Amino acid sequence: MANIVVYLHKTSEMCIFVHILSPKIMTELTLQRLKAAGWTPGRKVDISPIAKAYADAGMVMPEKLREFFTEFGFLTIRYDIQHTELERHTLNPVSDFLNYSKEDFEHLFDDYEVFGTAYPVGFAYRGNMTIYYHDDGNFYIFMEPNPLYRCGKTAESLFNGLIGGDKSGWVDLDEE
Repeated sequence: MANIVVYLHKTSEMCIFVHILSPKIMTELTLQRLKAAGWTPGRKVDISPIAKAYADAGMVMPEKLREFFTEFGFLTIRYDIQHTELERHTLNPVSDFLNYSKEDFEHLFDDYEVFGTAYPVGFAYRGNMTIYYHDDGNFYIFMEPNPLYRCGKTAESLFNGLIGGDKSGWVDLDEE
């Protein structure tokens, strides 16, 4: 993944450069768990199976998501919570496409007034949560049966909340 991403600042409409992977932004726990899963800064993996799954579903993978998968794709993050249960997060959306098509993802979050296409990223918490990237540039987590969380525009915000214990950048859309 590139070291920077460009997005439009809402108030001034000027481009701002944000470092995607900065140890200053990721919590220490987030970094530890990512590294234990095999991630290293600048990691690059072949994402052709993911790209093929998107193409087979009739979807074009956004460039930001392509960069995300190149660095984080196929990671399975496992860790013990208070020695009682094992958490598992898998960043491989290929199985998401087995029974779905582009149309299934185009209006997935309309009930939350988040319009556009959601792109599968992977599964979290033993499979009862699905991670998505959306046309609006945010990562989302949908949890069965209801809550949808907006997890921010960066990998740091997503991973800090998912595996690092810091959900301060997340918004519960059921409570908005």
